[in-house]
Amino acid sequence: GFFIFIKGISLVTTGDSLISSTDNIYLHFIIRIASVILISGGILFTIGLLTRLATLFLIPVIISTLLISIHVTNTYGFDVFLTIIVLLTSFLFLIEGSGKWSMDNYLKTHSDN
Repeated sequence: GFFIFIKGISLVTTGDSLISSTDNIYLHFIIRIASVILISGGILFTIGLLTRLATLFLIPVIISTLLISIHVTNTYGFDVFLTIIVLLTSFLFLIEGSGKWSMDNYLKTHSDN
């Protein structure tokens, strides 16, 4: 979750250079939406709140980031390796859900109903 949050912050800072290199308004919109999804999804993922919902939004963004990273740099470095690990972990959390130390589990076990 923290890695996803950092990738979102990184996209905000590096996205400005991508946006300034072109006048495409759609690219500006896509980069801003992707950074918001990465930052908010990373926070939700880290605390374990709405894990499956956050993962549903994060997986397409992570796949897009991975494909763009491979296409632009034409390398398969450590960043690509970490992104693949995060993608696989996201699929695991989508299937299994959040763990016993998550906020979801805490709210489920400590509800008044």
